[in-house]
Amino acid sequence: VLVMTGLVMTIFSFNYLKGINLLEKSRHFLVVYENVEGLVASNPVTINGFKIGNVQKINLSDDGTNSLEIKLMIDNEVEFSKSSKAELYETGLIGGKAIAIIPNYEDSSIAVSGDYLLGTIKPGLTELVNQKLTPLQDKLESAIQNADKVMLNVNELLSDCLLYTSDAA
Repeated sequence: VLVMTGLVMTIFSFNYLKGINLLEKSRHFLVVYENVEGLVASNPVTINGFKIGNVQKINLSDDGTNSLEIKLMIDNEVEFSKSSKAELYETGLIGGKAIAIIPNYEDSSIAVSGDYLLGTIKPGLTELVNQKLTPLQDKLESAIQNADKVMLNVNELLSDCLLYTSDAA
C-alpha cells in the first residue's frame, strides 16, 4: 500500500510540475503557427491578462508545410467563440512568450474541446524597433554618401587651389 501510494504521488507530482492537473477537467484547443519564436510547453495561455491554461504540446504539422501545431490546455471554464483568435505575444523584454485568447464577442458559437483557433502573432519589441530603425538607417546611409561626395568635391577644389597658388609662386 505504501509503495502504491508513493507511485501515485510521484505520477501526480510529475504531471503537476509539467503543468497538468489530473484532478481538474480541462479542454484542449489547437492552433497552427508558421513560427513560434521561443514558445515552449507550459507557457501560459491568458484571456484579458488572466491565466486560464498553458501550452501542452508543440508538434510539426502533418500536412508537410513545416508549420507548427500547438495544443493548448484550458483549465478554466471560460467560454469563448470558435472564431476567437489565439495571439502569440512577448511577455516582457527578456523574450518570454505566451498565448492570449482574443475572444470574438459577435460570434455566438462556443468553442469546444478539439477545435482549431485562428493563430496570429503580435509583433514583439525587437520587431517594432527594427521596423522603425530601417527607414532611419536608409536615410543615414544616404546622408553619409552625400557628405562623402561633398568632401570629395571640397578636396578637389582645395587641391586645385593649392596647385594654382604653387604655380603662381
